[in-house]
Amino acid sequence: MERTSVKAGRQQGLNTQISSASTASSSNEASRRQDDSIAAQQTQDRAITILTNHQLMMRYAIANDLSVPKVRVYFEKVAAGFDPTPIITKWYPFDE
Repeated sequence: MERTSVKAGRQQGLNTQISSASTASSSNEASRRQDDSIAAQQTQDRAITILTNHQLMMRYAIANDLSVPKVRVYFEKVAAGFDPTPIITKWYPFDE
């Protein structure tokens, strides 16, 4: 009878440890998702700012040796929430 209670006690202890680890893991995942969400929102906001400022968009095109339409399409994709292949290598402020 004592074996059964020891075994039940061990199982309960394992369940508690697993539950604690699971809670910590899910809390870390939620925090990481929130950080990713904030970063994605900031990236989209930056793309919208560049799209609405034509001089800034032209500066990005010139600094990266790209055409303005290509830069516009890239930032439109970013603003829409897509993750296009990066074409911008020089970011503001530009290294002169």
